[in-house]
Amino acid sequence: MRFWKLNKTAWLLYLSLFNAASNASSADPKLCGKACRQTFRTLKFADAHEGAFFARQECTSRLYQTSLHLCWDIHCREDVWVAESRAMNQTCQHMYDSYLAPHDIIDEITDDERAQIVQFNATNPGRTHRYDGLMLPTPAYFNIWVRTSAAHDYIWDYHRSYGWAMGIFWAVVITVGYGYYPSVWLQVVRHVSDRTGIISFANFPLIWLFGMRNNIVIWLTGWDFKTYNNFHRWVARIATVQAMVHSIGYIIIIFQRGGWDYFWKISNLTFWWTGELATIFICLLVALSFFYVRRVQYEFFLISHIILSLLVLVTMLSHVSIFRGAYDPLVWIPVLIWLLDRVVRLARMFAFNPKFWKTNAQITYNEDAHMIRVTVPVSSSFYKVEPGTFYYVMVLNKWNFWESHPFTVAWISKSEQHTTPEQIPLLGHITDEVGPEAGKRQWEMTLLIRPYDSFTSRLKKYAEQQQPKPAKVHVAIDGPYGKTLPLERFDKVLFIVGGSGIAVPLSYMHRLTTGTGPRLIEIHWAVRQTALAVDVLSQELSCVLGKEQVKVYVYVTGASNAGPLYTTACHLAEWKDGRLNIEGIIDNVLDIGDQGSLAVVTSGPARMADESRSAVADRATHSLPHIEYFEESFQW
Repeated sequence: MRFWKLNKTAWLLYLSLFNAASNASSADPKLCGKACRQTFRTLKFADAHEGAFFARQECTSRLYQTSLHLCWDIHCREDVWVAESRAMNQTCQHMYDSYLAPHDIIDEITDDERAQIVQFNATNPGRTHRYDGLMLPTPAYFNIWVRTSAAHDYIWDYHRSYGWAMGIFWAVVITVGYGYYPSVWLQVVRHVSDRTGIISFANFPLIWLFGMRNNIVIWLTGWDFKTYNNFHRWVARIATVQAMVHSIGYIIIIFQRGGWDYFWKISNLTFWWTGELATIFICLLVALSFFYVRRVQYEFFLISHIILSLLVLVTMLSHVSIFRGAYDPLVWIPVLIWLLDRVVRLARMFAFNPKFWKTNAQITYNEDAHMIRVTVPVSSSFYKVEPGTFYYVMVLNKWNFWESHPFTVAWISKSEQHTTPEQIPLLGHITDEVGPEAGKRQWEMTLLIRPYDSFTSRLKKYAEQQQPKPAKVHVAIDGPYGKTLPLERFDKVLFIVGGSGIAVPLSYMHRLTTGTGPRLIEIHWAVRQTALAVDVLSQELSCVLGKEQVKVYVYVTGASNAGPLYTTACHLAEWKDGRLNIEGIIDNVLDIGDQGSLAVVTSGPARMADESRSAVADRATHSLPHIEYFEESFQW
């Protein structure tokens, strides 16, 4: 009797809690029916087919259907479970050809029997067994599914509304946009003009960044200045084309809207005519920057480049003034990049010589060899000179002192005025010799320069005016730039050079011929003037020609003008006539000795570099020894 009272009390408590839940869900009748079904989703009843899906259990399990009707009877109004059972019957009939048991199946279950029904929640009892009795969800578990169903329905309705909103939004956008322009043609022209103008202007920071020699992305990527200089030119060319499209497009729009009258009227607006000038200036800037102009009239190129760049920035700043500063950073960022580059250049000059304005250089010119030598003291430099690096040279005692040109260091030698003439290839450590006797043992770096026009032509004139003595000028040295190639890691090193490109192998000779360097070093050098080869062989290369691993081949492609080859160094080199057979040279080096790694370094005309690159690429396969190609810029 006491047990009956306890169970009856529990059952009444159960009914009161579920009644509260029912009231909570009565606001949306659909939630009650769905919540009851969802609570049974993970339960398995013994009278259902083993392994059957939940949908099949709903349609075939009498235990499940009876438990479901009990849940509906406790929590739901009649209209709710009637609608839910009708929907279930349609599914069961269609899929399994069965029907849901009628609701009166629970009429014979007394309150006492209901009180004895096992209650379950999300975890208890476990879901691994198949149950052969009636089950009911606990009030808390049922409430969880009520809230879950409410959240699900809310999100579902929200997504549906959002989908409709997107459709309505784009319908409005298309409708408004369709009627904004009088024709599709003008719409396309306007969009193309706007986009090309913005993209062209957005390229300005990249153009200035890639054009600076002190370029942070060079340090980040390890790519050389030649690569970024090509990027600089091509980004500028593309930006110029985009600016032309932008300008032409807006001219078309203006004429379409009002003809000449409207065009002359809008041409009086500052933003318009400054934009036209900016396009003209950038077109002139690109036209005056091609290689022919740079080589024949470098001073004109440099002056026009600076002036036109400044005019482009000024006119663009005025052109975008109508946007109230929105695009101004695209002008000030290039200005900042330019200023930072100049600051770093000045710092490099101070690092090379704190009194850079007092750096004295000696210039000599060999007419037969058609080669200029520029010798600059390096004892005051804060850093050692590394192989393969290059420096920008500025002559300060001339009116065009701001003009600078890059040259690769060929070698370092001891000053003639203090000791017996002794010239050695580029040293790895010059600071060991610079001590208390620095005044007596001053070190100098020498640059080999082929005279052309402009700056190099003036260097030639300086030397000719002072012959036979060296010409002395004040110079500022900005550097070093570039990087040293890890050639000492290879078993064989092959240099393929032309003319003044001999400076590249000269700069590496000391490093490669001392210590544990390559077993084989071959220099294949094409020259037009025999006198140039005789001069270099007798001086810079004389100290390494006798070494077993060094072989020098000179290819004379022009008329000989050197006279008899009296020096021993000249006889240690192998002389040939005609052009280099680059593929044959590489194949011969690959076949020499064992299958060691090979580095091919090229410094010469574009055709020579192209042939060398192609030959190495054809042989860079897994079946051949490891081979790498390095190219030192001969011209920019």
